[in-house]
Amino acid sequence: AYYLGLCYLKNGNKPYAVNAFVQSAKLNFDETDIKPMALFYAGKTHFDLRNFDDAAIFLKDYLKKYPDHAHHQEANELLGEALLNTSNFSDAIAYVENSKTKSKRLNATYQKVTFYKGMEHFNDGEFEKSLQLLEKSLNHPISGIFTQKANFWKGEALSLQKKYEE
Repeated sequence: AYYLGLCYLKNGNKPYAVNAFVQSAKLNFDETDIKPMALFYAGKTHFDLRNFDDAAIFLKDYLKKYPDHAHHQEANELLGEALLNTSNFSDAIAYVENSKTKSKRLNATYQKVTFYKGMEHFNDGEFEKSLQLLEKSLNHPISGIFTQKANFWKGEALSLQKKYEE
């Protein structure tokens, strides 16, 4: 099933590939490199297919069961992005903050997710919470666009609180 999944990937048939990887990951056999790779590819292929909820499930399982495996960093980055894309911003923030390995890609995800969660608080009229998250976003200036957006909305939140000096 694992090798069939690789063949499907090579031919660009990701829906069939993901099914083969899922089946391979479910099989009970001696722990070899196939089982962790099947979990990783199942998560990565779900991510490529934009099935972010399913991607998060498989990538979490992979990282939990095989923390020192070869694709740990990529799985870590993909999981952060998958959580961001599920709009589960609180879980994504917690995941990135608790992650032991931080990469530029994961920090970029953190910049975005803290911005989006800050905007949720802004829209709810919770300006102090919004400011805290926008500040976290600004502390990770990977994307210039998100830095500009965070600065703008930080100014708006301060203005609405009549904190004109700040």
